[in-house]
This record gives sequence, C-alpha cells and structure tokens, in this order.
Amino acid sequence: MGQSKALLTIRGRYLLHSILNTTAARCDHCVVAAAPQQPLPPLPPGVSRVDDPHALLRSGPVVGLLQGLRQLQTLDVARAFLTSCDSARLDTDHIDFMFAQLDGPPREGALPVDSDSGRGHPLNSAVLVDPAVRILDRMIRHGERRAQTLFTRLRGVSRVSVDTLPNPQVVEDINSPAAWARWLAETAERKSR
Repeated sequence: MGQSKALLTIRGRYLLHSILNTTAARCDHCVVAAAPQQPLPPLPPGVSRVDDPHALLRSGPVVGLLQGLRQLQTLDVARAFLTSCDSARLDTDHIDFMFAQLDGPPREGALPVDSDSGRGHPLNSAVLVDPAVRILDRMIRHGERRAQTLFTRLRGVSRVSVDTLPNPQVVEDINSPAAWARWLAETAERKSR
C-alpha cells in the first residue's frame, strides 16, 4: 500500500474510525489489534487496543484475532464480528446479517464465501468467542497462521455465499493503492449524486 492502512483518511476522517463507528453501532465492545508501536489514530472512547506479543510478530492476522477475542472474553462477550481496518464498505446490515447466521442451529461461526472460488472472508465474519479463542490458541501453538483455518475447525459454521449478502461488495478489501483510489472515486461519485 505504501502507507499504514490504519492511517488512511477520507475527507479528513480516518477510515478506521468509520469502521469502528459502524461496528460500535452493533457491538457493545470494539477491540483493535495491532503490532506493538504500530501507529494508530486516536481511538474513540470505549475502544480497546491490544498488541500482538513480540514473540509472534509478523505471524499473520490469527495472532491479532486471538488477542482481540481474548480481550472480548475478559468482558464476557459471547459473540464477535471480525473485521479489518481496510473493510471500507462495511455496513450495519452486514454485521446484523452475519450475527443472524449464528442463530438457529448451534453454530460457532458464520463466514462469507465467494460462490465461484470458494474463498472465505474471515475478516468479514462472526464467531462465538470462547470456541474461537480455544481454536486460535491451538492453531498458533501448532504454527498454523491462516485465518481461513479457524472456520474449518469451528463447529456448525454457516458458509454464506457472498452473492446473498445484503451488500456483496462489503467483502472487497483495500489491498493496493489502485483499490484505494477506486474506492475514493466511487465514494466521491456517490456523494456528488
């Protein structure tokens, strides 16, 4: 990207703040996981920051997921929505939809999945906190670093086709300067209408 995604701004506002505001509209507690000394914008009141342990730096998103979920565990949170600082299209309809997938038959996770490729989107998903913590802890101890693996270990995962999401574009991350420029152009176009 050329810069920290956590520090991206649009119209003078941090993208991370927009994502946190959207998440906070549906979740009582928000946690941001980061590398130690990773610069972040000032976090809104009530948002916790947890850092990856030094011994596990550069070990992928599963370490941050575990740290964040452990923090939620201390707050007695039963279920969590997992996202990232580049989920620019996140909206409350998506969070509601993913949480609804945890209801009904016993399910420990809900994962959006591309119908064509079968690729899952773990950073747009919902999980039950306790089983996810147990599995992530075990994964890290065994050197497994792919967030997708979590959803192969949780019981009763609802695999939801991206095509059926309220807003299928919600799974599109911003992983390049070109993707960021495209998103900025789309946002400017929507605002001008």
